[in-house]
Amino acid sequence: MTKFVKYTKDNAFNKNYNTKFPPSYPNEMMVKLFSSSIYSNLIKKFYFTKRKKKILEVGSSSGNNLRFFIDKKNDCFGIEINRDMVNLGKDNLKRLGYKIPEIKIGHNTKIPYTDKFFDCLISINTLHYSSGEDIDLALKEYKRVLKKGSIVYIETSGPKHFNRDSSLKISALKWKSKLKDFRKNFIFGFFSSKKHFKKTLEKNFSRVEIFERSEYSNLDLHFYIGICVV
Repeated sequence: MTKFVKYTKDNAFNKNYNTKFPPSYPNEMMVKLFSSSIYSNLIKKFYFTKRKKKILEVGSSSGNNLRFFIDKKNDCFGIEINRDMVNLGKDNLKRLGYKIPEIKIGHNTKIPYTDKFFDCLISINTLHYSSGEDIDLALKEYKRVLKKGSIVYIETSGPKHFNRDSSLKISALKWKSKLKDFRKNFIFGFFSSKKHFKKTLEKNFSRVEIFERSEYSNLDLHFYIGICVV
């Protein structure tokens, strides 16, 4: 089973990523793909409908990705791994003037909602916090809470990401972090290639599209994006 990093008000996670309030913008690639029907055939066919949707973000953090979907009049929900992280999202959304959505304690392999509850699930930089057999368990859990025909958006670190580059491979989906921050010695679940990523997703979802993006600043950031249909 995955050993979870404990994020609290006083630990290294907050010292690295959380000032009084976190940045207030959503994930750029997510916004691009969900704002237009020209990029993803699956989003075009299965997401762009008139009806209001129930959206779940796994690892909702500051709530900034949920803001994007709240602005589009959807019913939004989030899960985070402990009360401090739940409160981080609620406090940030309240500060920005939003009605606070339901955010519960949960994680990749334990989502506290009933079967077929959601129309769309967002998982950004969250799946790789599971590893080994827990990757498959997480994907099965994602599928469980989604209705047939629902969209899943998964973004995870690719091979050129500094996080993956700073980890030692133990086995196919187990990488031990060598970073000196809160991730030290954590076992991540990284994919070796886009083919590996797609094949893993196809075991759980009926249709899959794969995208890729990179950012280069003071750190190398490289991501795989999977768009899936239940």
